[in-house]
Amino acid sequence: MGRRSKKPDPRKPRRERSANRGVEPPELKRARSLWRNGHFDRALELFDTAVRCAPTSIAVLVDASRAYADRHRIDRATALLEAAKKLSGRNPQAWFVVGESYRMAGLHGQAERCYRETLRLAERAPQAQLELAALCERRGRINEARELVDRLLRDHCGHAPAMVLKGRVLRRQSENEVAEATLRQVTDSSGLPPSLRAEAYGELAELYDQADRRDEAWTAILCCKELQRPAAGPALAAANIVRERFERLHAALSADDFRQWDAEAPSPSPRLALLTGFPRSGTTLLEQVLDAHPGIRSCEERDILATPTLQALHAGAPPIVEVTELLLRPAEGALDSARRIYLEILTSALGDGVDGKTLLDKNPALTPMVPVYLRLFPAAKVIVALRDPRDVLLSCFLRCLPLNPVSVNFLSPELTAKKLASDLEGWLRLRELIPGRYVEVRYEDLVESLMGGVQGLLEFLELPWDESVLNYRERRDRVVLSPSYAAVSQPIYRSAIGRWRRYETQLEPVLDQVSRLATRLGYS
Repeated sequence: MGRRSKKPDPRKPRRERSANRGVEPPELKRARSLWRNGHFDRALELFDTAVRCAPTSIAVLVDASRAYADRHRIDRATALLEAAKKLSGRNPQAWFVVGESYRMAGLHGQAERCYRETLRLAERAPQAQLELAALCERRGRINEARELVDRLLRDHCGHAPAMVLKGRVLRRQSENEVAEATLRQVTDSSGLPPSLRAEAYGELAELYDQADRRDEAWTAILCCKELQRPAAGPALAAANIVRERFERLHAALSADDFRQWDAEAPSPSPRLALLTGFPRSGTTLLEQVLDAHPGIRSCEERDILATPTLQALHAGAPPIVEVTELLLRPAEGALDSARRIYLEILTSALGDGVDGKTLLDKNPALTPMVPVYLRLFPAAKVIVALRDPRDVLLSCFLRCLPLNPVSVNFLSPELTAKKLASDLEGWLRLRELIPGRYVEVRYEDLVESLMGGVQGLLEFLELPWDESVLNYRERRDRVVLSPSYAAVSQPIYRSAIGRWRRYETQLEPVLDQVSRLATRLGYS
C-alpha cells in the first residue's frame, strides 16, 4: 500500500499552506511594488504580512530582511535571516542567498559563516568563493584571499571579477608585475561590462600611484572615469539637486536660529556625536580610534540622517519643500517623529551595549546636513575632519567608487573641486553660527601626534582618557565599511601629506580654485 498523503492542517489559513509549498503570497509582490515606488513604510508592513503568511519560505524571509536592512533596521533584518538559516538545511544556494543578505546589511562575520557553509555543501560554488575571498581581503587575511581566488580561477579560467580581485590582492602583496598583467587582461577585454573594466582601471591607478608611476596612474583613472560616465546621469542629477538645496539652507540660516533650537531642545538629551568632514579627510581613521574607547559606540557610514530621518521631517509637508522650511517651520510632531526614528535606527544598527555610551554617527558625506542634525539634537557634539583640500581632491579622484550621489562628484577634477567648494564653504559659514558646538580635527595633526589629537577630542566629548584608543589597530572584531579599509589597517604614515604636489601638472586646471580654499582653511 502506498504512503498516505498528509492532509493539510485546517487550522492554517489556505494562503499560508500554499505559500509553504513554494507559492509566494500576493503580499510579497505588492510589497516589492510599493518598495520600488518609494512607499517604504507601507512596503515593510506588507513584507511582515508576507512573512506571517509564509514563515517557512526562504525567499520571503530574505526579501523582507533586505528591505529592513536597507532601512537600517538591523535587529529585524537579523531575526529574519536567522529564521532563514534554520530553514536552509543542506541547500548551498539557500546558504549563499542568506550570506549575501548578511553582507548587504554590513554584517560581514555572519556573511562569512554562510559562505563557508555554502562551500562545505557544494563542491563548486564560484560566487561564494569570490565573496568569501573578497571578505578575507577586506579583513586583512590576504593569503587566504589569494588561495581562494587562485582556486576559483583554476576551476573557472578567465573569471573576470575574480581576476580583478586577484589583481587587488597581488597589489597588496607587492607583486606589482603580476598584478598589472592580471588587471590588463580585464581592461583590454572590450566585451566585459564597463563597470568591471572601470574597477580594473581603478586598481591599476592605485598600483601605478603606489609605484610613483604618476602619468600612468592618471591615464588609468581617466579611463576608469570615462567608462563610468555613461551611467552617471541619474546620480549626477540627484547630486546637483542635493547640493543646491543645502547651499540655499546654509545661506538662509542665522545664529539666532540655532539659539532658538537650543531653547526647544528635548530633555533629557542622549549622548550623541556626529563625525563628518569630506570623503578622504581622515574620518575613517578618527572613527576607528574613537570606537576603541570603552565609552563610545560608533555607527559607520549608514545613511540614517539623510534618508529615513529627513523623510520623517518631510511628512505632512508639500511634495516640494525647501529643507529650510522643514527646519524652521516643521509640521506638528515632525521633529519628535524624526528624533524617534533616528534613535531607533541608530541603536538598532549598533545592537546591544549602548546604554550610557556616547553614540557616534560617522559619515563623511553629512557636512551639509549638520544643521539638520543640530535641529533634532541641539545638545549633540559635531566633529569635523579637515585635510588639505588639494590632497582631498586628488585622493577622491584617484579612486574608483561605485556610482552614487556622492561618488558621482568624483568623475573629474572639476566636479570634485565644485563639490569640495560647496561642502567646505558651507562649513566655513556654519561654524561661525555654532561656536562651542563643534571641534575640527586636522588629518595632518592626527598623523603627527595621535595622542595629542585624540586627547583634546575626548575632552570635547567629555570622556576620560583611555589608552585603548592608541591600540585601535589591535581590534579584529569589526570590518571597516569605508573604501579606505586597507589604508586604515596600516600603521599611521605621513606620506599622504602633500601628495597633491606629485600631480601638480595634472591638477593645474583646478589648482588655483582649490588652493584658495586651502588658504581659507589655514593651509599654506
